[in-house]
Amino acid sequence: MLRSLRVSCAVTAIALSVVGPGALTAAGDDGPRPPFPSDRPTRSILRPTEIASPAPKPSDKEIILLVSGIGSDAPDGTFDKLIEALSKDPRYEIHRFGGDPAYPYDTHGSVGANAERLTEEIRALGATHPSIHIVAHSMGGAVADAAFANGLSARDKVVSYISLASPHNGSSGAATSQAWLPFAGLFGAGTEMRAISAGFAQDIGSRAVADLAVVRAGPPPPGVVRLDLRMVTDLIVTAPDAWAPGVTRRTLLPTTIESLEGHGGVTTDPRAIALVTSTLAAGRPPELDPRARVLDFVAFIASSALVESNLHLYAGICAAAFCGAIALSLYRRRKSSSSMPRRRVPAPARSRTMTVWFARASPRPPRRSMPDGSTWPSSQRSLSAAPIRAGRSFPCSCATPSPRRSRSSDCRRSSSAGGPRG
Repeated sequence: MLRSLRVSCAVTAIALSVVGPGALTAAGDDGPRPPFPSDRPTRSILRPTEIASPAPKPSDKEIILLVSGIGSDAPDGTFDKLIEALSKDPRYEIHRFGGDPAYPYDTHGSVGANAERLTEEIRALGATHPSIHIVAHSMGGAVADAAFANGLSARDKVVSYISLASPHNGSSGAATSQAWLPFAGLFGAGTEMRAISAGFAQDIGSRAVADLAVVRAGPPPPGVVRLDLRMVTDLIVTAPDAWAPGVTRRTLLPTTIESLEGHGGVTTDPRAIALVTSTLAAGRPPELDPRARVLDFVAFIASSALVESNLHLYAGICAAAFCGAIALSLYRRRKSSSSMPRRRVPAPARSRTMTVWFARASPRPPRRSMPDGSTWPSSQRSLSAAPIRAGRSFPCSCATPSPRRSRSSDCRRSSSAGGPRG
């Protein structure tokens, strides 16, 4: 009995040293697994019904929603100077339209579709915040106008709406470019003209440009503070383009080198930024002092004088793009045709010896017989005057045509060289 116990202990010690101490425990847990239903997912996969979406937290901060223009992107630096100035006030929470993936902003898409998404985001933010301020630049103003025209109002907690260089009354540049695009299409250069315009400024064939060419200004939304700002050096949005009825507007002279550009410089001009911050803080546009009134009047006169020159400038740019598009289209067609493989036709084999047979023309002219049995053509035939036997071969220069002499003259000359005259 003791001997068998010793043997058992020795076998167990050897087994543990080979497979490890946890092997026996794991082996004890092994066994047939219960059948798993195939119509249920594994518990390691999180189902949407098991994930509770976090409820939006209410906040007492005021929302400032920035809406940029055509061709912009949420991470770009369009509003960097303005954000730097507004971030100093702890009352504000700054958002950028298009920064939230739930409300995308297609800056080359339809103005109406973007206005719907803007309205959705404003109403979602209004559910958790006390008030919302809209600051729009360029096409962003047209998108905000469309949102107000489609039902957005002060009831959605929109307190103020400030636009910077926005074409409320349509863009004359977009309308001019849209007039040239069909002519380029008639010459098959519509794609080339769109490519040239996209490289120079914006794609004139996009839906956004088509909408900006036809938008018109409407009445200001009731209960919402309005202010329009633009630079006198803005050559993209002219004074008639930025006009809106019943809206307080300011035309500013550039105060820095960066703001000389006009259209994009209005977002960096210190005076424009000061007007935006003071309007948001006071809830109304600031009153102009006598000096500011004079400067505003001078800027308005200078901006009105630039309207005619802007129209000629647009027409010249479109004409140059039109000519360049046609030239590019012709070059591409020529290049594509030259790159196509050509079919090589083999040249016909030429022989230095030619067998001349009598032509069987109709009507056949009369023939005369010779004493030796050969035939003699009549004077009406255009062959030679020498007798030619049927099936006889002789060297003839007409086998290789000469550019200066005809084949019939070579045949006459070579045949008449040694034949007797009849």
